[in-house]
Amino acid sequence: MHIYDYLFAGVIIIALLLGSTVMVTTFSSPASNAADKDILKIDVEKIMTQIMLDSGYPYNWGSDNTNPQNLKGFGLAKYGATSRQAYELDPDKVQRINIALDGSLANFVSAESAANLLSLNNTHGSLDYGFTLEFNETLKVNVSPLGNDLFSVSVSSDYALPIIGATVSATLYYMTGTWQISFLTVYSQTSYDGSCLLNFDSQEVHNSPSKVLAVAIDYYGAQTAKFFNAGSSVRAALFGNYVLPYPGSSLNVTDGYDCHEILLIQNSSGIETRDFRIGYSANSQYLTLDATTEPNAIGVIAVSRDQQLVYAQRDFSEISYRTIPTIQSTATAYSLERTVLIGGVTYAATLYLWRMSS
Repeated sequence: MHIYDYLFAGVIIIALLLGSTVMVTTFSSPASNAADKDILKIDVEKIMTQIMLDSGYPYNWGSDNTNPQNLKGFGLAKYGATSRQAYELDPDKVQRINIALDGSLANFVSAESAANLLSLNNTHGSLDYGFTLEFNETLKVNVSPLGNDLFSVSVSSDYALPIIGATVSATLYYMTGTWQISFLTVYSQTSYDGSCLLNFDSQEVHNSPSKVLAVAIDYYGAQTAKFFNAGSSVRAALFGNYVLPYPGSSLNVTDGYDCHEILLIQNSSGIETRDFRIGYSANSQYLTLDATTEPNAIGVIAVSRDQQLVYAQRDFSEISYRTIPTIQSTATAYSLERTVLIGGVTYAATLYLWRMSS
């Protein structure tokens, strides 16, 4: 009988040991996952600070169109400009990571190059971390033409909620019969449904062959400004002092025609646009301005040989900068959001970071 007692006691001890091992593994797994999440949180905060508050090196790598191979540091912040704004980014640097212009920019900075400069790779040259950086407008603006140069403007938040009481300044730029650029400005405020009407009732405006509508919105410090095709105009991209066609399109602009730089300025009730004439030279591929655009410039409007207005704007609302093109984030990713100012327009910058599988 004693031998069975010993065997039974041995089985009980082994069962207790196995149960203890399973319990230790079970209880330690959540703690391990929490620790990994905390480490990832610290990492994403450091990387977001580097990208948003550092200028990179060379400091003016955006406007100088520095070759990506010559970049020694990656950061999107403006350098050398006096500002009271935190998280104010350099428009030219942000344009360098715009995948929509990949076919137009000779020195597009890929996300893999940025990851290497941010020390996200290991000694074998592969990435330890993957990331996605996205920019989204805090104020979304839609324009609907109603005919006879009457437009309906609607303003909403990023959750599609109507913005009530936003101040609206709208300028309609149009080509005159003498192939010059002229404009007409109206002011309004959004009503209970986030919309308002803009009426540009002018015979000269009605007779114009090409028009561009610039809408500037201010809502308690959050602001945006966008160009819209108001009739037979051509969209282009602004990078530094270059006006570039989007991939698959072309510009038919030559020397000697009218060209205006559009600025965004602060007024007593919000923001509005101003413009001044600027010189340029043109070839079959792109247009080169005689001087670099002002820091608060939102775009350029030029007259083409086709009796059309060409409007070029820095637009960052469609940027999704990814180390893996088909993946925005993973289940284990940690995200961080900051409100940033780019060229006078407010955006929400979101960084997703995750550890790559080993």
